[in-house]
Amino acid sequence: MPALPSHSSHNTQPQDVAEFGPMKGAKDSMVSVYVNNPATTRSRCTIFSACELIASAYSAERTSYSIKSGF
Repeated sequence: MPALPSHSSHNTQPQDVAEFGPMKGAKDSMVSVYVNNPATTRSRCTIFSACELIASAYSAERTSYSIKSGF
């Protein structure tokens, strides 16, 4: 099982800010569009649709620029 070495969280924290922050914003906007879309108002938000939204937000915001800017 991979693990982080002790006392090394300061090395991974920039990724939290530079990469996962924009991903959270993209996810929030995609969920808002999904919920407010008249075509999806009758369908329920399932675990599959939630995973699709999060995966698309992750792939949209994960760029080489955002990864490099974290370090």
